[in-house]
Amino acid sequence: MGGVYEPQMGAWYEDEAGNLFQVVVIDIEDRSVEIQYQGGSMEELDFAAWYELGLMPRQEPEELGIDDDPYAYGGQVAGMMEDDDAFLAHDWGSPLEHFE
Repeated sequence: MGGVYEPQMGAWYEDEAGNLFQVVVIDIEDRSVEIQYQGGSMEELDFAAWYELGLMPRQEPEELGIDDDPYAYGGQVAGMMEDDDAFLAHDWGSPLEHFE
């Protein structure tokens, strides 16, 4: 069973359901905490909901599961770069070459 902890920016926690997340925003004015789960999804909680979670502090996981590099793992952007020569500056030519 988890406890009650003050939200700390950048800190990792695990809820009673086993979900691992990091605190990414603490908004004192709105009285809310924004968290990002290990898989990348985000959620905003008001302070009342935060204090009801039953949390355990955790270390940052070795593998985050968040693909923040669009070129990694042959992602869509990487595929576009390989398949489309229009992205290469030396192929663009001069913008004035079409005018006489």
